[in-house]
Amino acid sequence: MIELTIQVADFETGRRLVALLREAATTEPHRGQARHYRAAASRLERLVRPFRCYRPRVQRPKGERIDELAIQRVVRGDHPLPILSRAEARIACLRLTDRRVSAAEIARRTHIAKRTVQRWRSEDTNTKEVAA
Repeated sequence: MIELTIQVADFETGRRLVALLREAATTEPHRGQARHYRAAASRLERLVRPFRCYRPRVQRPKGERIDELAIQRVVRGDHPLPILSRAEARIACLRLTDRRVSAAEIARRTHIAKRTVQRWRSEDTNTKEVAA
């Protein structure tokens, strides 16, 4: 066995080397050697993989005032979409649900999780059933 130490100038060069190792693994007739190429490519890929960016939560407006114009813009889909407070997002969610907009689209417009939209929808349905 021969061990190699390779220095690459930047991440892009490392990614190209990963591609070359994977290509060599597909053309290698010897299975064991191909496995070593793939393993080396995987190890190198972990090192040169771009960092996943953490997307921070949206800074929501503080305060109890409801901005009706911002809610209307979100419901109409006017860009740029404003950042809504939690209460405003819930109102927009109700109005968009009445228009039969999908949970994923509501989540995108209001900058909240799709699961939150689904939870709000189920809470509102339960409230309507109790009231009826």
